[in-house]
Amino acid sequence: VERFLRGGWAFPTRTYASGEAIITEGEQGDEAFIIVEGRCLVFKNDGPKRHVLREMGPGDVFGETAIISEKPRTANVEAIDHVKVMVITASTMTQAVGQEAWLGTFIKALAERFREVDERLRELERSSS
Repeated sequence: VERFLRGGWAFPTRTYASGEAIITEGEQGDEAFIIVEGRCLVFKNDGPKRHVLREMGPGDVFGETAIISEKPRTANVEAIDHVKVMVITASTMTQAVGQEAWLGTFIKALAERFREVDERLRELERSSS
């Protein structure tokens, strides 16, 4: 991440205005993001209710799990203020990590386990409501 922020690698950037959706829960993900400027809000929808998970700022990464696991996104990310992100495509990540190599296998397994734990937590939250 430090190397990204210092400009060691050149990736395309994109900007979002305050309140604009960057990713939407349930959609297929083919991009991940590194925040360069601004702040974002991560949340999940529970019917009409918005469940805030965290706030992110420069240097934070999001959207990677959907790329690695090839499953739908598990949360929404919205710009709190003017946000600039670097965009990492699925193909770029695959090349960098080597999804066919042993490291890619470990990373994919970790992403799947994270998704499983996240889903179990959501089920527990729903049952306790």
